[in-house]
Amino acid sequence: MSVRIRLRTVPGRTAGLPAAAGRARAAAPAIRAVLPLVPVLILALALALALVLALGAPAHAQSGEAESGEAESGAVESGADLPALPALGAIGGGATGGGAAQSAPSAVQATAGADTPLTARGLLEPPAEAVLSSGIAGRIEALPRRAGERFDQGDLLARFDCALYEARLAAAEAGVLKARRQLANDRQLADLASIGRLEVGLAEAELARAEAQAGVTAVLVERCRLTAPFDGRVVEWRAEPHETVAEGAPILEVVATGPPEVALIVPSRWLPRLGVGQPFTFAVDETGTRHDGTLLRLGARIDPASQTVRVIGRLEGAGPDLVPGMSGTARFATQPGG
Repeated sequence: MSVRIRLRTVPGRTAGLPAAAGRARAAAPAIRAVLPLVPVLILALALALALVLALGAPAHAQSGEAESGEAESGAVESGADLPALPALGAIGGGATGGGAAQSAPSAVQATAGADTPLTARGLLEPPAEAVLSSGIAGRIEALPRRAGERFDQGDLLARFDCALYEARLAAAEAGVLKARRQLANDRQLADLASIGRLEVGLAEAELARAEAQAGVTAVLVERCRLTAPFDGRVVEWRAEPHETVAEGAPILEVVATGPPEVALIVPSRWLPRLGVGQPFTFAVDETGTRHDGTLLRLGARIDPASQTVRVIGRLEGAGPDLVPGMSGTARFATQPGG
């Protein structure tokens, strides 16, 4: 069994398809030639629109200024007939008088601001500080003062094992005694004309050498005890008891007690009006207390980057509650820089 399918074409609907396809193929090259020009045309239209807007903005602004000028001229002309209104307002306490009264305090505040005392940040520093080092090579026997403890000038701060140096001193003193006896014997022999003056001179030189050697050893024995150079407090140990250290090794750091100094960083333009003895007040941040002070020294060099200089002052009547390292604000009674 076979099935046959018959297709019917509708006259008038399919007859024009080949012709349309031919026209499309003919127009394709022209379309491809025009497509690259489309972005250029869009950019040209955008530039033209921006130019129109730019040329129209000044004209609009000029027209607005002309309108505002006309409004202001109208206001002036309307107020020309009332010349006494400001005076009346001032007398009667009107709006005009109130505006004048409000402008006066601003001028007073500006004048007062020019005379406002100037301030500078500062840091408390001890009057003296030092890192005490070992004068000999040896073993540390004891460090009597711990960090934070106070001491007086001359107190023992470190003691070294001095057995070796004491033995050397004893030997040097024995050498001095021998040289003295030899010199005395040679002088007696010289008086008897048994020896010449040369032998006596050699004996005198030997005695001088022995005494010098004994003096050097005595200095080393004295360095077995490290004493405080001033009244102060121990900041920290740099070595521990029973350690063997070399000569010149740091042992402990100390600071002096007493009225602390304050280091201030001020603008360099203040220097022409700063002087030794100039008073100031210093408010300590940590304690909240205020102290009077005077300038002691002016810095010898200006920082070229920040245009500042370091000056040193001293606080009067400062108690033990002030510790080096505290910070605060110094206030000068007059404006140093003008």
